[in-house]
Amino acid sequence: MQEKADGPPHWTGRRPRRATFLFFWSILLPLFPARAEMIVQGSTTVAATLIAPNLQAIETASGQRLTVIPNKSNLGLIALFEHRANLAMISTSLANEVALLKNEYPARDFSQLRAVPVGQVRVAFAVNPQNRIRHITLADIAGVLEGRIVNWQQLGGATLPIHVVAVREGGGVLTAVEGQLLDHRPPSCDMVWVHHASQVIKTVAAEPGDLGIAQLGLLGVADVVELTTDERIMQELNLVTLGEPTQPVLQVIRAVQRIGTSF
Repeated sequence: MQEKADGPPHWTGRRPRRATFLFFWSILLPLFPARAEMIVQGSTTVAATLIAPNLQAIETASGQRLTVIPNKSNLGLIALFEHRANLAMISTSLANEVALLKNEYPARDFSQLRAVPVGQVRVAFAVNPQNRIRHITLADIAGVLEGRIVNWQQLGGATLPIHVVAVREGGGVLTAVEGQLLDHRPPSCDMVWVHHASQVIKTVAAEPGDLGIAQLGLLGVADVVELTTDERIMQELNLVTLGEPTQPVLQVIRAVQRIGTSF
């Protein structure tokens, strides 16, 4: 039986495998810089329709790591101004959102905002299944929002007061409706304000007299009925930058545009 020699282990001339791996990785690592993190904030419609379901594809195509913060279109623009976001998501035209923000920030210069279209979705009007009305004209909806039509009986339905449910001011859905039907004026009807788009549908599902204004994609997740209309109101989906976009931001925009084209 061969005895082990005392003293330090014999050097065989081969570098241990772990040391070899670390040596080559230290050379290769600078060639693969970490992806930058980019904050995208704003419209829940843009986030839920385009970005969240395709996040991995967008990150791969753009080479950027995204942090997506869905809240409201106007909050995305405010975050952009305050440098808390690299991109804002809005689900209406930039002109509609700027018209709204000017009321709150009259001294602010909005001329540096740049909007890039990335898609479109249809605005939907939802009612409780107990409501027997199934079709309404946009002129009737304008009448409701202006306070001229206050009861479903005026539209051939039951004797029930109409309560319009929508996300608080700054959401792209209501802003798009205001832009097309009210010349950018706020509603003057009996409103039920909620904080999130999903709450619009939940509220309508619980109240027979409610009329909800929501993004189309939400209607399939609750017990509500969509009212058909004589014309459509389309939401523009835009990504907005403050000034001209940097190259990394532009890469993200192009990746989202490719998703929107196939939407």
